[in-house]
Amino acid sequence: MDPLLRDALSRLDRGVLMPLAYIRRSEPVGWELLDGAHPEDRAERQDLVYSGESVLVQRDGDTVSKVAFGAAHGDPELVERDRRTLARVRSEHRSCNSLTGESP
Repeated sequence: MDPLLRDALSRLDRGVLMPLAYIRRSEPVGWELLDGAHPEDRAERQDLVYSGESVLVQRDGDTVSKVAFGAAHGDPELVERDRRTLARVRSEHRSCNSLTGESP
């Protein structure tokens, strides 16, 4: 993965990056979607998303298009926040390069 992309993604809020997650249940056996729609699931979703572990965000046959976010769905705040994050990462990268004499 491109180091700039990795750095930009590492700065994004995992809760925004993963608006939904699946958790494996033993009773009943299967996968349960945690999307924050049910107040009783919100704490569990937060724990899962911020655990640092791998998180399943799409199952076979599912489409992520069920989740509405970004410019295509009228969420300019999210798009603007991501744009600012990317601009900051690029600026910091240029600053680091100017200290080492490397070209960006």
